[in-house]
Order: sequence, then C-alpha cells, then structure tokens
Amino acid sequence: MMKKNLWKLKSKDRQIPFKKALVWIFLSTLFISGTTAVVILYYFHVQEIQLQDDYFNIRTIVQIGREKGFFEDDYLSDLMGFSPNKKINLVGFNVESAEKKLLTFPLIKTAKITKMKPHTLAVEYSLRKPIFVLLDYENTAMDDEGVIFPLRPYFQKNELPAVKLGGLPKDNFLGMRIDSDKLSFIFDLTEKLNSIPAFRELSLKQIDLEKMNASSLGKREIIVQLSETKHFSEWLLRMSPKEITPQLLDFFVLRNYLLANNVFQLEGGMTRLPQIIDLRIPSLAFILL
Repeated sequence: MMKKNLWKLKSKDRQIPFKKALVWIFLSTLFISGTTAVVILYYFHVQEIQLQDDYFNIRTIVQIGREKGFFEDDYLSDLMGFSPNKKINLVGFNVESAEKKLLTFPLIKTAKITKMKPHTLAVEYSLRKPIFVLLDYENTAMDDEGVIFPLRPYFQKNELPAVKLGGLPKDNFLGMRIDSDKLSFIFDLTEKLNSIPAFRELSLKQIDLEKMNASSLGKREIIVQLSETKHFSEWLLRMSPKEITPQLLDFFVLRNYLLANNVFQLEGGMTRLPQIIDLRIPSLAFILL
C-alpha cells in the first residue's frame, strides 16, 4: 500500500504545470519555425547567387530515352524557344514552359525536361509514328491517335498505306486530330481485312473516305485499293460505309473465282485485274473492266 502511494506521489511530482507546458510548446514551435525560415532564406539566397552566376548558364543538352538523337541539339533548343548561343541560366529556366513549346511541335507526342546542375538540360521525348500517309495535304501523315504531322524529312513514305478523308480545313491543320468517327472506321476496316486469311496475299494501298458522308445516299461510298503481292495490279473496291464485313467476304469469294478461272489472264501468264469492283449492293458485284 505504501509503495502504491509512493508511486502516486512520484507521478504527481513528475507532472509539468500547464503554464510551463504551454511555454515549452511555444518555444519549440518558435524554434522549429525559425529554423525552417532560416533554411528557406538560405535556399533563396543560394538561388539568387546562382541566378547571377554565369557558371550556371545552360551549356549542354543531353537527349535521353528511346528517341534520343532524332533531333539535332540545336534544333531541339530552337523548339524549346532559346538559342544555344544565348546565355540562359539553368536555375531560372522554366521547364514547364519549355515542355509546352516542345509539345506544340506536332511530331512530338510527350516531352519531359530535367535540370542537371550545374549547366545541363536532360530532354526526353517520344515521337508520333506514321501509320497512314494523308492525301488531303502535301507531305503529311497521321498516327494511331489521328494527329496530323509532317512526314518528310523525318520519315520516308516507304510502303505506308494512304488515306483520303475529305472535309478537312485548308489551313492550320498540323497537330490537328481527325474526326474520331472516321478514325474508328479506318481502324475497324483494317482490322477486318487483317482477320481474313486471304488478305495475306494482298496489301492495303489506299482508303478513300471523301464521300463516306455524302448528302445523297446514292453517292455515299468508300473506295479501298488493294495491291496483289504476286501481280503488278490492283483491285479498286467501291463499298458502302455500312456492313463492311459482308462486302469484303463477297470480294474475296469473287477474287478466288476470277483468279482460279483465269478470267483476266493475258498472254504470257500476266493477269489483268479489273479496275473497279462495285460491291455496294448486297450479294451483287459490278465489274468495270
């Protein structure tokens, strides 16, 4: 019993008076706040010194990432809005503004800039990849997001298929996204073609959607141009924008029949393919020789 009372007395002796506790809290808070303020002031003081020091001027651009080296450093600095010959302080350099400027260039998909003291900018970017040549404009392509960007001198045409959309503005088109409905239609059409085994013997050369949404139902059509890999000839398919799959299947059945029966075979074994096959009426095909 005495031990218990003794412990209570000691516990009471250890308790800090309320006013004294408040003083300690106030002093602790003041000390922490003061220390933080000193650190902040010192940081800004160092920043101010570095802003005035030519040693921290940007001297080097380092390209990192998978696309590094695609652009020359001087060209990249121009895109970011400064000349490599002009003194630009790294500490005061606005990274967010430079990233936005890079993204205004239609070919650049993503951009990230990192400061590396004392005088280096690390630039990482990704590029848009052309999947179709766009025939509505000169020297343009589009990527899988439907963004329009210049083709040459950055890429070569090679064997890229072409697409003609129609209804696009005449000016300020670089960086623009094409109509989402037409973009979805293009991807749906190519997916359907690739799902047909016989398509392996052909390649897609061009898709024309210019009259896809014509005001007259009789004029609505898409034109798909396919190239034979074994012959120096092409098929031009006039199709309705609706019910694409049955029309494609009808074409491949007709193609197999025409080739198997040598309907268009000329002397010397060469094959003359029809210029146009009209598949717009279900279960019928009109062949223009």
